[in-house]
Amino acid sequence: MDLLQMLKDDHDRVRKLLAELESFEKEATVKRKNTAAELFMELEIHLRLEEEVLYPSAYPPRDLAMTMEEHRRMKECMKRLKEMSPHGEKYEAEFSLFRTVLGRHLEDEENGEFSPTEIIPEKEGAPLGIGDEDYSSAFTSPSE
Repeated sequence: MDLLQMLKDDHDRVRKLLAELESFEKEATVKRKNTAAELFMELEIHLRLEEEVLYPSAYPPRDLAMTMEEHRRMKECMKRLKEMSPHGEKYEAEFSLFRTVLGRHLEDEENGEFSPTEIIPEKEGAPLGIGDEDYSSAFTSPSE
């Protein structure tokens, strides 16, 4: 599978899970906790793929540091949310911050903050010209 398509598919899964999570009543604690856990797992896989495979090849070091800071903020929000009960004002405030950072991340990638296909020349048969590896098995969730 093409690496860029994997990232786009990840965005779709993340948006679906986010919408599902937001559709639950605040009192649906178990549903919210389970859906949030699935969302966080998908994002952890997505961020790892970007950090370990895509970004080092696509960004100059100065820009990479800024992008990694955004990832760090998302991971911190996820960590705090995992430790909280999924209801109450503190959770809602933290989730709102998380949703904002995540939304900015998805928008930046999709609206051309960078275009890896322009930055990295593709080799025939290789995702983004990174090499001949097939990364799909390393970055798919266990439920697939």
